[in-house]
Amino acid sequence: MQFFQTSSDISTPEMLANVIANTSIARYKDLPKELRIDWLKAQIYTLCYILHYQRPAPIDTTVDATFADQMIMDDSGISALKQVEMQEAFRRGIAGEYDKFYGITAQSLVLFLKGYRTSAKRQQALAILYNQEQQRVADEKLKENRLLYELKLHGFVNPWGKKEKKGVTAEESAAHREKVRRQAEEILTNTKDHETEK
Repeated sequence: MQFFQTSSDISTPEMLANVIANTSIARYKDLPKELRIDWLKAQIYTLCYILHYQRPAPIDTTVDATFADQMIMDDSGISALKQVEMQEAFRRGIAGEYDKFYGITAQSLVLFLKGYRTSAKRQQALAILYNQEQQRVADEKLKENRLLYELKLHGFVNPWGKKEKKGVTAEESAAHREKVRRQAEEILTNTKDHETEK
């Protein structure tokens, strides 16, 4: 019963956060369509077995799996789930955690997935990942600042860093104003000479 074996991998928010962050575990949307539909068909059969429903006809299961796949792929949040998360959603859904359901249909599977995405455990897992990312960014910034400090301490200058403003003396400022004044006079004189020539 793979359905129950995989669900224990995410029994706590911390474990779930590890699964969400694990890039070696494919998201649902990253799988080929044929594999996704076959997997959904297997989930439908498993859910019917658990609920002691009569085994659905293969054509009905294919139609439900195909329709559910289309609805899942249309929702970027749901399609980004990992299969183990989806199994958790289906298991909790048939246990009634996401409201009442009336049979194993494509619609009920998608409602289970939507309910799971807003569940407290998943929100806690996302908060853990957010905090880990914030800590990683802070650690990187601290590491960068420490490196810049050590380089400066040893006399190295960061050529890409902020340029320190050079102080301008009063004499330099006065000389610059005088230069600008002379240039302005020269321009005016040249303009008047040019106009008198016409």
